[in-house]
Amino acid sequence: MVVRTGRCFLRPLNEADNLLPLAWDEGGPWNFLLELHRLGETACALVGFFERREERREATFPALATAGLVITRDCVAPLVRDTPIEWIIALRKQGSISVPEKERDDFLATLLCCPNLPPLRVPEELRYEEVELPLHPHLTISKARVPVPE
Repeated sequence: MVVRTGRCFLRPLNEADNLLPLAWDEGGPWNFLLELHRLGETACALVGFFERREERREATFPALATAGLVITRDCVAPLVRDTPIEWIIALRKQGSISVPEKERDDFLATLLCCPNLPPLRVPEELRYEEVELPLHPHLTISKARVPVPE
């Protein structure tokens, strides 16, 4: 709400005397996604990026990404609800996570077990299908065991 009033500014790091006015970005919310890229025959890399409709930006494009907001040098836009901010922080610091080709399958299996994993895109040869098995409820009823007095 403050951004829409024209009274919100960004002070970039190392620019103590510079205040940049921020405007509200009406383009809709940004999604944060992960993508596994092949790096030739010897390695692969996990990268993060922001996406909305046809726009795609590297994980480092915003000046700041917080729970719920993406802030650039000139505007503020919403971030899709429940986006795991830990992944954004990690990939902004590291840029990417490189993995030797021989460890790729184990790395992918570990990734898929991570809680709060953002949407993940992989090369065609690594495509997987998510299968949810139907639940089979099971109830066991037994008599309560009452100790027999001696």
